[in-house]
Amino acid sequence: NPAWQSRFQDYYGYDINKAKALLAEAGYGPSNPLTTNILVTDLQHHSSGRDMAEAIATTWRAAGINVNLPPQI
Repeated sequence: NPAWQSRFQDYYGYDINKAKALLAEAGYGPSNPLTTNILVTDLQHHSSGRDMAEAIATTWRAAGINVNLPPQI
């Protein structure tokens, strides 16, 4: 279905400026950053879990969120 190309941004697109605006609306910003933890469970059948957690953390950090990841073992 070629229509997904025209709907992709609306359904899956990520607007970093909108994310920052929503965080600011909730009271978060450079002087009061949101801080969260991402827990990583290493499962044999999901070997890319750590990579996915790091990718998510990178995206969230770009929006100004402090993300804590456990150290890699």
